[in-house]
Amino acid sequence: MTGLNPRFTGCLVTGVSNAGVALPGHWVKNRIANRPTRLHACTGRESVLFLQHMKRRKSGSGIPAEVKEQVEKRIETFNRTVINDPNCRYQARYMGSSLFLDRVDDNLGETKICRLKFTGDLEDWDFAIYRYSREVYDPDEWLFPGGEFVNGTLEGAMRAGLKAYPYVKMSRLMKLVRWFVRGTLGRLTGA
Repeated sequence: MTGLNPRFTGCLVTGVSNAGVALPGHWVKNRIANRPTRLHACTGRESVLFLQHMKRRKSGSGIPAEVKEQVEKRIETFNRTVINDPNCRYQARYMGSSLFLDRVDDNLGETKICRLKFTGDLEDWDFAIYRYSREVYDPDEWLFPGGEFVNGTLEGAMRAGLKAYPYVKMSRLMKLVRWFVRGTLGRLTGA
């Protein structure tokens, strides 16, 4: 029973389907305390609202597969032409109607960049930059380096991400220093 809307927590429901959807007649667990609770029984209207809520949650209102394919091709093209470094690349994660852009750097790890909400048009995404200070995707934040690149396109979002969270290519000298330090520390620690 994870992912319940707090509005329906404590409602009397009738069982759980195979998909984890609560049906009118049994008590649900309190999401916060993670224990059964009997706050009140749902009225008929609340049961209907609950079922509508679960139907919306389970509906396939996400990003269509053909759009995901086009997004993956555009990200690959951007990685190849703009970043042009095999150790650094953008990658996409999907959740519902949201596309999360992360930049993966083999030297530094994964960096969250932004969230794009699909509006039905491949050239008009809703943009939200990731704010590490609050650890949230903030759609209202526009005063950041690279904000001028945000134009609703996937490429604009990736350019804004490069400016907001700069990528620094490692020089050969830095790679040599890192290799030496790791090797020295490995010998000293016996690893």
